[in-house]
Formats: sequence, structure tokens, C-alpha cells
Amino acid sequence: MMRIAALTWHRDGDEPLEFEGKSQDLSSSYRTRVADCILLADYTKSHEFLIETLVLHLFGEYSSVRDSNSSAWVLLATIIRLAMRMGYHRDPDRLPSLSPFQAEMRRRVWIFIWQADIFFSFQQGFPPMVKIESLDKILPRNIYDESFGPHCVELPAPLSDSEPTQISYLICKAQLALGLARALKELNREDTPPPYEKVLEIDRSIREAYSKAPDHLRLRSMADQQHDPMSLIYARFALVSIHHRALCVVHSRFLEAARMDTRFCNSRRACLESAMALLSLQAIQHQEFRAEGQTRSLTRYVNSLITHDYLLAATILCTELSLDRGRDPFPFPVTGPTKAEMIKSLDQSAAIWSSMRDESIEAYKASDVLGMLLKKLRYPNDSMQEAQSRIYPAPPSMHLPEAGVMTNLTQMYPGAAINAGTMALPPPQQYVPRDLLSIGYGSTLSMLPGFSVSNAQHSNQQDPSPTWQQFAAPIDFSDPVSTLWALDPGRKG
Repeated sequence: MMRIAALTWHRDGDEPLEFEGKSQDLSSSYRTRVADCILLADYTKSHEFLIETLVLHLFGEYSSVRDSNSSAWVLLATIIRLAMRMGYHRDPDRLPSLSPFQAEMRRRVWIFIWQADIFFSFQQGFPPMVKIESLDKILPRNIYDESFGPHCVELPAPLSDSEPTQISYLICKAQLALGLARALKELNREDTPPPYEKVLEIDRSIREAYSKAPDHLRLRSMADQQHDPMSLIYARFALVSIHHRALCVVHSRFLEAARMDTRFCNSRRACLESAMALLSLQAIQHQEFRAEGQTRSLTRYVNSLITHDYLLAATILCTELSLDRGRDPFPFPVTGPTKAEMIKSLDQSAAIWSSMRDESIEAYKASDVLGMLLKKLRYPNDSMQEAQSRIYPAPPSMHLPEAGVMTNLTQMYPGAAINAGTMALPPPQQYVPRDLLSIGYGSTLSMLPGFSVSNAQHSNQQDPSPTWQQFAAPIDFSDPVSTLWALDPGRKG
């Protein structure tokens, strides 16, 4: 906990006077001492508070760097095995030896571990280590921390989901993570991809999960939340990012199929709208606003998992724009962002990552690759050397959204208007506030298995069967920017 405190001081620029300029060194020292204690206690054996200590150690490892860190994922694998051996994944009510307090704390610890498995594995390009089928369907109770303790005989009754408690964010995040996990499981099956009706069913469950998020955890305009704690504002951003990440994963494979069959146009629209929404979130996170006489910013709260969402969004837009190169326009009316709007979002994204290239390796790579791809999109007839020699456009000025500007974004998908008869997604809505600059960061296309439709299937009114030959490469998230390189037609080797 002392290491996390030191990291927080450094991140927020709020070091105590006695530790001014020393917080990073302190966190490094605490990290070494924690590792020594874990080894000395022999972490392979069951000890009280062992899992909790390892979870805090994991959080410190993850929070200490901005780039994706495979070592945190490896540490998480060890934590999962130890926790499952100690029965954390089972309903504590089945273990009479546990007190009500111990049972509830086990639920909280396990749900954190399970979510970390989903998000870290997704980032690294692997399926979750914990199978959904092996889980007891348990969530912590939505109760205040002050309402129970080590000596309580019985837990208080759970409050409504709308009650803002210290645990409500973790509960809501778990429900959204479950939707993402189910989508990844169904869409990345090794035998045959699911039929389109199943895709729509997954879409509906994802939208419904976010529509049930309590009001205090739903994103709003910065003017309406400028006096809220930064941790609460960050929580709102994290939840809406998970929602749009899941929708991008569900519908990204239909970008190409939508050019041949109108049934997939709504999937294309949903995918592009969610990608644009993610990029607008990135824009807001890199803006500053005034509150209580101080300048505040969410930039320090940006972590590798959230930047990976921006990476995903930028890759989707680059993929869509690359599909337009050398092709005839759509033979039927389509909705969604225009080419100019997508290029503008990617432009601003490259500007943001260019400003952060000295702070992050991934930002350095993404800014370079996005910049070159954007030049190729603007000047398709230029050679690579000519494109690189052009002056990169000056980054547009960034301004705060006015009050209410995020209202439509937070209610973009109020619920699922899907039914088996029409297989229709919700109607088009404004995917990005018009007066809000959208910015994004590139991601791996190999994580987004493609979808192609043959002529015979195109003429058939039944759901087409996808062919996967051209997308048979294994999923790889280890270097997300590598996919953006693949989208550059002028690159050799």
C-alpha cells in the first residue's frame, strides 16, 4: 500500500514536502521490499492475506508504467492459480468456516482478479485464463464499507444498484466485463463463427449491461462533473470505454461484409460509431479544465488498458479508410461517420500521441505510424519518401466541451432494439459530439477476425457463412501498432 501511495503522489504531482522529488525512488524501494516478503513467506503455500498482498503488488506493477506490460499478465496468472487453489472462485457461502466478513471480502478480491484476467488477457491477445463456465455466479453486495466489519454476525441487506457505494464501480465494471468475455468467447471460436443472430444477441446483452449502469457512474459533460473527485470521473470514462470496446470487437468483422450485403451495414455503423466515440473520449481525457481554482486533467489517469482501446479505435478507422482505397463507393445508402470525419479524428489522435511520444514507447510508435498512414490517405499517389517529406499538419487546438455536450455520448446506446424478426440494431445516432474534437490511438487488426462473403452467399437471403482463410493468423496483441504498419500499401518487407 505504501508503494501505491508513493506512485499516486508522483502521478498526481502531490508529493508531501518531506518526500518531494523522492516518490519514485520510494515506490521502487517498497516494490523490492514487497517482493522480498512474498518470497520469504513462500508464496506457493496458502497464507492468510497472501492473495490480497499479491493483488496489491499486481496493481502497483500495472500502475507504474504506461505501456502494456506482459510481466503484470504473468504475475496475474500466478495469482489466479493460487486464488483458485484457495477456493476464491467458489461461492463463499458454501464454506461454513468463513465468517460473513471473510466471505464478502473474498467476493470482492475474486471479482477484481477475474476482471483483471479479462482485460489483461485481451490486451496481450490471449483468451482469459479463467473460463466463464468454471465460475460460480457471485458478485459482491452493494453495501457501504462502514456497514460491516470483521466481527459482524450477518451482512446487511444489499442496497439498490443506484446507491453510490465504494463497491458499486467494481460491481458495474464486472457486469460489463462479463459481456466482453462472452463476446470474445463466442466470436473467437475455433470451429465455426457464430451466426449473425448470435452476434446480434451479444450486441443486445452488451448494450443492456451498460444501460443498467447507475446514474452516478454514467459519463456526463465536464461542466457537470468538474467538482467530482477525479477517481469518480475516471471510473465513468473506464466504464464507457469498456462498453464501446466490446461493441467494436463484436462488429469489426463486418466492415468488409457490409460492402457486399446491406444486412451488415448496421454492424458497420455500430463499429465505426463506437470507434469514433472512443476517440472522442481520448480527446476529453487530454484536455484540462478549471475547478476550485486549480487546473485538473485526466491525462495522469490514462493507463495501458485505456490506451489500448484508443489503439483499437484508430485501427478500425484506418481499416475502414484503407478498404475505400481503389474501390467504388457503396452501391447502396450507408450511415455512419464520413471519410473527412474519420481522418479528422485520426489527425487529432496522431497529434495527441505525438505530444506524448517522450513518455511512452507505444505513443512514440503510434504517432509515427498514424502520421505516415494519414499522409498516404491524403496523398495516395505519392511514394513513401514523398509522403514522409511532407510537413505534418499542425495539431488542432483543443477546447473544453460545453455543458451537456457529452449527454448524447453517454446515452448513445440506451438499450437494444434488436429482435429476431428484423435483426436490426438501434437507429443511427450522433456518434461524436459535433463540437468535441475526437482523437484516437492505433491497434491490432489481427485481433479483429475478418469476414468475407462469396457471391453465392450474397445472393442467398440466409445468413452467410464466413470464410476465415485470409484472417487465419493467430491473434496477437503483443505489438498493437504492427497492424497499422500492415495497412500501409507503400511499405516493403
